[in-house]
Amino acid sequence: RGVITTRRHRTTTRRGTDVMPAGNRKATIFSSGRPVRMLISAVFLLISGAAAATPAATTARDPAEAFVEQRLKVGYAILTDQTLTEEQRRMKFRDFVLSATDMQRIALFTLGFYAGKSNAVELKKFESTYMEHAVVVYSAWLNRYRGEAFTVTGSVRRAPDDATVNADFIDPSDPNGPHSRVSFEVRKRSDGRLAICDMRFGGIWLALAERADFGEFLEHHNGSVAALTGNLQSVARAIVFDPRAASHE
Repeated sequence: RGVITTRRHRTTTRRGTDVMPAGNRKATIFSSGRPVRMLISAVFLLISGAAAATPAATTARDPAEAFVEQRLKVGYAILTDQTLTEEQRRMKFRDFVLSATDMQRIALFTLGFYAGKSNAVELKKFESTYMEHAVVVYSAWLNRYRGEAFTVTGSVRRAPDDATVNADFIDPSDPNGPHSRVSFEVRKRSDGRLAICDMRFGGIWLALAERADFGEFLEHHNGSVAALTGNLQSVARAIVFDPRAASHE
């Protein structure tokens, strides 16, 4: 219990199939010894699931659907830009992640009620660390799903500023084979711009999963956000940005 770990969930999941009920937003998380691995593999679909040479055609009429489709295309462009050095690709990818998501909002959400128990200095440091942690985690899996086409299949609007956008990711070499269903929670920032605030893969909403994981860590560390921040920094340092190292499992 001294580090951020993951609790193995009983519901069986497999790549290509979302086997949990579509409406289930309960966080079932993580297996011990593999820090934030579910976060890494699932969110990675946002970044590189769009990596087919010709994305599947979509008819995204809803603004949230159009936003997700456009963000996926931007991620694909970064992946395939042969003019970039790896350092340039890493920096562009960082900008991409931060522009596509509302990281500050997500960071505070993952703290739950502990956010209200922390001082401003601790919160600011956590937010900054969480943002960089997320970028490094996503980057480490940059090429994991290279070559898959995507289709934005629709959305459900729960409120004027809150929509769930669904997308399917398919191996172009096996279009009739299994596909991965990913859902994106899209909300408006304070300035009115759209941003991704959570995503679901394999039946797990990731921000909810992290909230539960972080909550368990904080419970066993006297609610110390500073300790959680240090742990996230350690996790980030253990991950190396190397797009050549990622591959399908």
